[in-house]
Amino acid sequence: MTTPTLRRNRAGFTLMELMVTMGIMAMLLGLGTGIFTSMGRRSAQQLAMQNVNALVTKARNSSNRYPAVIAVDPANGMVHAYAEGVLQELHFESRPVEAGDPVVPMGIDGRTCSISAGEVDPKGGRVGGAARLRGGSIDCSNYAAYNVDQGIGVEVWFKLQAVASFDIVSRGSSFRAQYRTMSRGAGARIDGQVGVRSKNGSEEKLPIQVEVPPARIGEWYGVRISCDRREMIVATDEGRGFVQRSRLAFEKPEEQERVLAFSEDAPLLICAGMNGWVDDVRVGGIRSTDPVKLPEGIEVLPSRPIRFVDGRLDPVLHTGKESIFLRLTGEDRAYALDYGPNGALLEVRDTADGTLRIEEAVRPASGPPPARKE
Repeated sequence: MTTPTLRRNRAGFTLMELMVTMGIMAMLLGLGTGIFTSMGRRSAQQLAMQNVNALVTKARNSSNRYPAVIAVDPANGMVHAYAEGVLQELHFESRPVEAGDPVVPMGIDGRTCSISAGEVDPKGGRVGGAARLRGGSIDCSNYAAYNVDQGIGVEVWFKLQAVASFDIVSRGSSFRAQYRTMSRGAGARIDGQVGVRSKNGSEEKLPIQVEVPPARIGEWYGVRISCDRREMIVATDEGRGFVQRSRLAFEKPEEQERVLAFSEDAPLLICAGMNGWVDDVRVGGIRSTDPVKLPEGIEVLPSRPIRFVDGRLDPVLHTGKESIFLRLTGEDRAYALDYGPNGALLEVRDTADGTLRIEEAVRPASGPPPARKE
């Protein structure tokens, strides 16, 4: 009898089959990891855009009372919002009381001021009252609230009775802006200085010297001076709206690390030595709100600061839309958040190879940003 041959079932794979299978699995795993990593980075970028836009919207809304500035910090991957908080405000308006004559509040939040060599003129202001100075000043004292270090903004309106030179605002030698009349018919200047302190503790005084249109006798004249860690601006208004006269941008990292350094014992004086009227004085301290820290792998590209006034882009500084650019680290492709003159988000633009594909907004500024095209 012939014994049948038993065929054994194969119970495993050959070495070659195992190697091919493992290679395919590695490829799929690598592809899947790359996809999920890319998805994660794209989600982080989307979240970063949302957070930055929320910060910009908050700054824009706060500027309905005092100016606000958005500044990017590419070196540290941050976007900052700087907002002005009122430190002192004077309008010289009378206020009725239940018994007695009306009173004129001088100062806010308990920070009182006094007038030397002058008095309140109840009908001499731009609207209502004003301070009438005869070579004196408005002394706003040296309250601790004035000791801001991020920045300061001052707006003063005055009406001259006689041509003269005087200090528009001063706080010792560390902060001073003087209105100076030149020889007859040659115009006027604003001279002064702002003290700053570097990270290493050294101090210096930044000079101010700006030619401005001369103030006319008997007409109101407005001056705005602001200085923060990114720029110093001087603007004037002779009755036709504020016009920027000078802007000094601090672009080096070591310049942007400087803080203001005031003579803390010196009082804040307004229009010292002037002969005329003063009204609508506002002194604001510029402070940084909570910044947006971008997640790892997301970059913010350099761009100039965006300043908001009255809920809009400041027309003194911005003539069109302004943008903030975010991109994934190592990629040329970026997204631009465009903000229009009214301060609202116009659109989110896709960029490639470092060249902007500029597109005009085709929807209302109040609407949501368009869907991102992949």
